[in-house]
Amino acid sequence: MWTEFVSCEALCSSTAKTRERMLTALKYAPEERPIVAQLFGSKPHQFRESALLLRDLGFDGIDINMGCPEKNVNKQGSGAALILDPPNAQAIIRACQESGLPVSVKTRIGFSSIEYHDWVSHILDMEPEALTIHGRTRDEMSLVPAHWDVIGDIVHLVKDKRKSRCLVIGNGDVTSIPHAMEMVDTYGVDGVMIGRGLFGNPWLFQGHHRAVTELSLETRLHGLVRHTEHFETLLADTNFHHIKKMFGSYLVGIPYAKQLREALSATSAPSDVYPIVEAFLQQEMRRREEMHAAAAERPQETTTTGEH
Repeated sequence: MWTEFVSCEALCSSTAKTRERMLTALKYAPEERPIVAQLFGSKPHQFRESALLLRDLGFDGIDINMGCPEKNVNKQGSGAALILDPPNAQAIIRACQESGLPVSVKTRIGFSSIEYHDWVSHILDMEPEALTIHGRTRDEMSLVPAHWDVIGDIVHLVKDKRKSRCLVIGNGDVTSIPHAMEMVDTYGVDGVMIGRGLFGNPWLFQGHHRAVTELSLETRLHGLVRHTEHFETLLADTNFHHIKKMFGSYLVGIPYAKQLREALSATSAPSDVYPIVEAFLQQEMRRREEMHAAAAERPQETTTTGEH
């Protein structure tokens, strides 16, 4: 399991409140092990300090984000901007490796265009444990389908040309376990990272093969409630807006859920969520009962057959 990405600069901040906010984002449950902390930044000395802190916090590994396409991140020389600065990228990897923890890198297949050979080679020179490739350039954001054929080419570069033991993990547009296994079989990756495909569909980890829209309303809303309960247990009301962004994913394809969606978007704490969901489920139960009653009252069509 990977954490959300966390700023090295904030982790090293001289402001206690800023550091505490980052430490809150790094909280994890024992059942989430092996747990990998993902960091972003541009200054090797901050990565070094952050890596030592993560070691003390009990993390099993460090993943360096060199693929985030957001402008505000790239302006700092972080995320995908490191594709344009291989020497600094190498210095950052080296700084994290000094912690003694396994270090991996997540990146893209290029910045403005698909140009991965030299970039990936620079990363491999540092001997990371794993390399996660998102199959789009920085400029493509998530606006085009992921180039899995390019990911396959990178597997060939890593395994066959460079003879590297570095694991290659593919990422982009994968939404189910069967789909992930298909990518492994087709392109030779060692694993698949699923990101947005999990939104509103935590059952994917249980190996179910159905889309979230095929699950019952009760299952989906009970999942939303359980998700909120876990969040409340771990973080209380802190950063509640993060989980609110995910509520809509549980409601995809429910045509009569507009009122519920609006009510949930107006909540300000986990405790606001539970009565809203319960009221909606009760309302849905009454709606179904009324539909069944109306159907029972309709005249039944009968057919007769003559005797022979």
